[in-house]
Amino acid sequence: MISVDAQTQFLGLLGSNLKGSPSCTLHNTLIEKDQLNWLYLPFQTQSLKTCLEGLKALPFIGGNVTYPYKEQIIPLLDDVDPLVKKVGAVNTILKKKNLWFGKNSDVGGFTNGYAHLEWNNKDVLILGAGGAARAVLAGIERLNCGSIYLFNRTYSRAVQLAKEFPITPLHSLKEWKHLENSIIVNTTSVGKNSDHTPWKDDRSFKINQIVIDIIYKQTPLLVKAIADGAKTINGLPMLVHQAAISYGWWTNNSKATSHFVDLLFKHFHFEQNHYECSRRI
Repeated sequence: MISVDAQTQFLGLLGSNLKGSPSCTLHNTLIEKDQLNWLYLPFQTQSLKTCLEGLKALPFIGGNVTYPYKEQIIPLLDDVDPLVKKVGAVNTILKKKNLWFGKNSDVGGFTNGYAHLEWNNKDVLILGAGGAARAVLAGIERLNCGSIYLFNRTYSRAVQLAKEFPITPLHSLKEWKHLENSIIVNTTSVGKNSDHTPWKDDRSFKINQIVIDIIYKQTPLLVKAIADGAKTINGLPMLVHQAAISYGWWTNNSKATSHFVDLLFKHFHFEQNHYECSRRI
């Protein structure tokens, strides 16, 4: 049990709707195992600037940033690392000598969380064009896949991303080749707290396709993919891996990231290999 006293330092998650987020449980588990006098808390706010100013006045040493503030927080920080400049999104903040820095562990979280899948030369379809999509695209660049396509409801945002990443923007999903051995990745929040799906296509998924939804629980998209016979995987691997990377930054112990991942998977009885995990949820 974590106790709080006058010397306790705080970390937290900043977002506009944190209902159901497991981040506090994940990080406080690591904090307790390391016997640190830290506490990770949720900071749900509709005013990012006001919230961050308040936290700066407290013994707050870092935290995570989630929807819709991953891009909005950048100008409020003192500096960001090169990967943030490439991705255009921050999901981790940390304090160093009274200065606030922004980093992105989503990229490594995606790459490490799904590295066990077969990406080589496979066509990939990305759904969404927000901060999460940018992180996923940066991660996919490390996985040696084939052609990358992107569909977003607002086509202009897809075109903008095509100027920064080697992707083909789609006007509609009908333009997607829908190849048998392809991978579909949903980076939107559609389906997180609703029965809606970002898949606006009458075609069924195929048996040898892999459908990834970076939402960390079962979603309508994954339900459809399972019904169609496709292989599916949710966002839990990415969540755990990015949490471990962030924790390594706060503790200045990045070399122990794989150890942190093992602790989280074992503590919560998650399976390291989440291939087809959604079939069993």
